[in-house]
Order: sequence, then C-alpha cells, then structure tokens
Amino acid sequence: MNWVDNVHRKAEIIHGQIAWWMQQAEHARLDAQQACAPYYALLSQIYAEDLPFARVMDESDIVIRAHGPQVETDAPRVRIVESLFADLREEVARIAKTVVGLAPGQRARMPDDFALRLCGLARGSLVVGLKIAQDEATLGQQQIPEAAEPMFDAIRTAVKSISLIPHYLTENGVRNEISEILPDPGVRDAALVAAQRLAPSGRRGIDRITLLDPHNAKERTPGELTHADRGVLKHVLRNPMAGRKVQRGEFVGIVREVDLDASRFEIRGVTQYGALRCVYPGMHHDHARALLNTWVRVTGQYESTADGRPRLLQVDSVREELAPRDGELFPPDDL
Repeated sequence: MNWVDNVHRKAEIIHGQIAWWMQQAEHARLDAQQACAPYYALLSQIYAEDLPFARVMDESDIVIRAHGPQVETDAPRVRIVESLFADLREEVARIAKTVVGLAPGQRARMPDDFALRLCGLARGSLVVGLKIAQDEATLGQQQIPEAAEPMFDAIRTAVKSISLIPHYLTENGVRNEISEILPDPGVRDAALVAAQRLAPSGRRGIDRITLLDPHNAKERTPGELTHADRGVLKHVLRNPMAGRKVQRGEFVGIVREVDLDASRFEIRGVTQYGALRCVYPGMHHDHARALLNTWVRVTGQYESTADGRPRLLQVDSVREELAPRDGELFPPDDL
C-alpha cells in the first residue's frame, strides 16, 4: 500500500467515526456538528497536510523536509524553495559523476536529458519532492537508452546515498557501519560532503532538515541533519580516512573535476582504475584551480573498494606531468 492509500484509509476511518457520532447525537438530541467537530478537524488536517505530503512521497525519488521559522508557514519565501532544490540537485549531480567515474573525452557534467524534477510541495514544514526524469523530448520513449542507463543508475545511487548519511552520524563522527552501506570510499566521501553542505547553516531560518528515500521502507523514519551535524561532518571530512585501512601509492591521471569548497578533485584516465577522488588538505585553491584539465602525478594514502580498486586518496604531493600515451600506475606499498 502506498502513502496516498494509507492516507485515504485513515480518512475512511474518520468518516466512519463521524457517521457513528452523528447517529448517536441524533438519538440523544445533541448538536451533531459539535459532537463531530474534533473529527472534522482531523479530516481538515489530513486533506490539507497529510495528503499533499503522501503524494510527494509516492511521486518522488528523494524528499527533503525543512523545519524552522522561515519555512513553517503557509507561504515560504520562493528563494528558500529555490535554494533547497538547487542545493540538492547540485549535490546529486556531484555524487553521480563520482559514481560513473567518466574517462577523459566523455562529458563530466550531468547530461541535458537527465534532471531532478520538482514533483510536489507540501505545507507545514517545507517538503520538497524530487524525481529522476528524462528531458521532455525523450519522455515518450518506452525504454531508457542503453547508453544512458549508467547515468540513471548513478543518479539513483547518489539519491540513496544522501538519504542514508543522517542515520550513521554521531555526536563525534560517523559510525563505522557506514562502510558496509556505502562500500565505495569515493562515493561515501562524496555523500558526506553533500550531507555537510545540505545540513542547515543557521543563516536561512532553517533549524533542521530530514532526507527520505520514499522507495525504501526501512527509511520511512527520516534521518535528520542539524547545524551541529554540519560541524561534525566538517571535522570528519578534514581526514576522511581516519581509522580506515589504507595503503600508499602514486597515480597518474588527468584532473577533470575540482571542488574548491570541499578541497577535493578527481583524476580520470588512471590505468586499470579509471577515476580516483583526491583530498588535498593544505593545497592553495589557486593551485588546485590551475590543475583542471592537466595531467598530474599524485602521491598519498588511499582507500580501496573490496575488490582492490583505489577510490579515495589523501594527497601528500602533486606535480604536473606530460600527457602519457597510456595511463600509468605505480605499485603501492602497504603501510
């Protein structure tokens, strides 16, 4: 049973209670409207708040719910809705590109025919539902083109990973179990960065937000992100591989993505492995910006997936390289 069906079921029960009380009031010669007033109030809440929320949950791939004095109103400011939508879409796009690990020569941005569509709003706290969709020109197609399916899968992974993060936060950091849920270190790091950015800063009149994956029954209890979580995540992201099994290695690739705010870049074209997400603490932003579309050799500690694929590197040194005929990987030494 979906969310809307559950709401209609609740409404049917209340309608039954109203019919019963009206019958009892008639027999007792009481004011039927007064006797049923509490049930009418419940129906009003269901149709004004619960039903719109249920529709958003049924039609969305991810739902973000914001709480705070600036959004708990019947008419929240348009710029707040726009910023929530834009922030979430941008973070999903970033994680999707990390998931795909595009090789040099392919488009590193989200293709034009993929988008997160705003599919509904609900009142009370501000509820925004977003859906993965194709561009209008391709919506009539019966099947997703085979070449496009990897990006759709990447977007779905991104959406799910963001909604999972709040469930693994503690007052001091992130629970180790997150590695079981998000086993790819690069994707996990990108999701943590996204959660840190989405957590309330306290400057927009939002106290906390919740992220829900409507398609996962286990996630019906929403995970919250607060201003305090923003600080915890900021601390974790300074040293994302603390306490994890790491190796030391040297890799050659081309820089295709630079995230100055998060002090991260991605190199692509690494022989055997494709893409590698890099954390560059201490590097000046101007230096990082200048590396875009440049072949580099990076050295540092890295974390791998279970099958041994390097995915997250904490950079000790980086230097520019001439573009090789083939990507080059130097064998790592265990720490």
